[in-house]
Amino acid sequence: MRQHIAKSDATTWPGGSPLGNVLTRRQKLVQVPVVMFSLAILILLTLVTPPSASADGAWQGPTSLGGVVTSGPDLSSSGAGKLEVFVRGSDNALWFRGFDPTSGWAGWRSLGAPWQGLTSDPTAVSWGSGRIDVFARAAGGTLAHKASNNSGRDWGGWEDWGGNISGGPDAASWQVGRLDVFARSAVDGRLEHLTYDGTWPARWEFLGGSVLTSDPSAVSPSVGRIEVFAKNSSNAMMQRSYSNFGSGWGPWRSMPFGVFSSAPDAAFQAGGRMDVFALGQNRSMWQSTYTNGIWSGWRYLGGVFSADPAAVSSGAGRLDVVGRGQDYGIWQFWNNG
Repeated sequence: MRQHIAKSDATTWPGGSPLGNVLTRRQKLVQVPVVMFSLAILILLTLVTPPSASADGAWQGPTSLGGVVTSGPDLSSSGAGKLEVFVRGSDNALWFRGFDPTSGWAGWRSLGAPWQGLTSDPTAVSWGSGRIDVFARAAGGTLAHKASNNSGRDWGGWEDWGGNISGGPDAASWQVGRLDVFARSAVDGRLEHLTYDGTWPARWEFLGGSVLTSDPSAVSPSVGRIEVFAKNSSNAMMQRSYSNFGSGWGPWRSMPFGVFSSAPDAAFQAGGRMDVFALGQNRSMWQSTYTNGIWSGWRYLGGVFSADPAAVSSGAGRLDVVGRGQDYGIWQFWNNG
């Protein structure tokens, strides 16, 4: 999830690109032998089927980005056409791969791990050109943070942002210097929220409401607004809205009916459009789109995945989605509208 500016680019899906390298406990990439790799691709292509055309037209892909990972992925876009993918490797460290429209995909890089490693899916958000903030749950249940100011070329160290969270966090940003992070409370499973606006200490607040049965997803459509999505105890999808212009936090409300087996992930595009992606009971991808004040019904996109999906938009009409396949590698799909 997960920034107020547009998110990034890729190749075709139901369209996309599978991530193909293997992350090991030695914190380096291990190339899969050619024969085994070819066999894995053949098997995965039988499992990841192209989705039917959506309202946007045909999805493209899948493309393999490699990796054997122990988490769902997350995506950010730190500039026009740029794409950043983050995963947890088998060493419980954070791994990163970036796409630049002028040079294509770079290789996988380890960004290390905080105290005793990561214990959740990572999440990433960009508040402006070149800036990336990454969060994940550390071994003690606190929120770990790491940041880059140049689209991932250089990174700061790991920071402990406190809290007592369950599962993976998600982050949104509505302007430069502003971060909103959401997670389930380890105490009661309800939503909690951390705000960072450039000053310390960052503030945690308990938002209460329904008990969540998935990690949350958050996007900021405009300055002063946040939309949060999560599953309830019936495995249906819910939405909760925040406005900084008087109304504050609203209650959880139902999205179009569906029963899901994964957490959602949301992407925002200019013009007020939002797209939410989640896995159905058969582990295939589904999509619901918000335009002109109305959510569409859930559309079947296909594929078979083994972890929560991630989505981002890097420009007008562009959507990229990545998911972990049955081979525990990352696969990418995209749609150009």
